[in-house]
Amino acid sequence: MEWENPYHIAVVSFTALGALLSLVVGIIFISCWKTPVVRSSVGPISILLLSSLFITFGSVLLFGGKPKKWQCMARQVLFGLSFTMCISCILVKSFKILMAFEFDPKTQSILKKLYRPCLIIATCMAGQGLICAVWLLGNSPMHKWNNKASESQRLIYCDEKSKPLFGAMLGYIGLLALICLGLAYKGRKLPESYNDAKFITFAMLIFSIAWIIFGPVYVNVTGQYLPAVEMLVILLSAYGILFCLFFTKCYIILFKQKANTESAFRQEIR
Repeated sequence: MEWENPYHIAVVSFTALGALLSLVVGIIFISCWKTPVVRSSVGPISILLLSSLFITFGSVLLFGGKPKKWQCMARQVLFGLSFTMCISCILVKSFKILMAFEFDPKTQSILKKLYRPCLIIATCMAGQGLICAVWLLGNSPMHKWNNKASESQRLIYCDEKSKPLFGAMLGYIGLLALICLGLAYKGRKLPESYNDAKFITFAMLIFSIAWIIFGPVYVNVTGQYLPAVEMLVILLSAYGILFCLFFTKCYIILFKQKANTESAFRQEIR
């Protein structure tokens, strides 16, 4: 799909907007670092999550234009690793929410033993890194010509080569998303000030629906618009996380400053 294609221009525009919004939200969070909204959102993890979202938006650009060898190898790996980082950060946030409000001593004891943010993120990334390494070293994606088309309309495209490993990469992200969804659903009745659980649920549902639809559409679409399908699903997933987890908090920070105080948060908890 050429850069001059109107559809490609539209997708790239939304990609740039998403990356810009990720930067703006990060600046807002850093400038209001000590406020209750940012602290309740696990500030450092939120910044790491925004950084991985920024990279995810950037990975979309690798799906357009004339395919090159390095581009075919990098695009799926960059998306897979960056979005795995997103989901692992959300997993850490889900654990943190439940630890704060889980009153069952036995469950809370288990959560405290499991809650190791760096270890959780590193373990999730290691699993995806292993899948990507096997894929690249064994049967890496490669650009090739579609010889089935006529000579005047031949298509150069990225061949994923190993469909099982491509599916394993997406399935791994889906498994982490299901775990996040389960933890978030358990914490859905938390105080309104700590309603990340509800928004995590919405974000994971958007992700799940988008990628469930992606499968049959990806199989049936052919030609230059095939990469556009994955570009669109990646954007939808990233925007879902950005809107659900950050925009309501930015609204409180910017326009409801009276609600962004420790006294307001304590009252909500009571």
